[in-house]
Amino acid sequence: MHRFFDMPSLNVIWQLVCGRRFDYNDQNLIEMIDHIEAFTMEKAIGPIVGTSGLKFIPPFNSIYKSVKNHMEIFKTFLSTVVAEGKKEEKEMEDDSLSYMSAYFSQQSNEGKKFFSDKQLIISMQVFFQVLSTSLELFRDRMIKV
Repeated sequence: MHRFFDMPSLNVIWQLVCGRRFDYNDQNLIEMIDHIEAFTMEKAIGPIVGTSGLKFIPPFNSIYKSVKNHMEIFKTFLSTVVAEGKKEEKEMEDDSLSYMSAYFSQQSNEGKKFFSDKQLIISMQVFFQVLSTSLELFRDRMIKV
């Protein structure tokens, strides 16, 4: 049931954000879901964020390192997606309605002062974090029904 809700939902969000969809058999999709959930669904992250010194104290230090590692892997993946998106954007017509396409358009009009690649990657990461949290709540409600 877990993948049943995650994969289609992530694919729709991916289409809106990046202008393309994943193949449901794509291993990257499955890995991406795992990385997103590793840093958004960790129950102990709340106290670590609220009391930053906990990241140095066992067992929170290993949790913090694991979450940070998953976030870095996901950011690296998003960096690759942004780089590929820029190449594809030059070849595509101006009819793409994705968030990334609109961002690139603003970046070319306004410059990188307010529209940096780093800001794009962070905002994309937030989209998927919110999605993951929403899906978790949805799954919980579906199981209770």
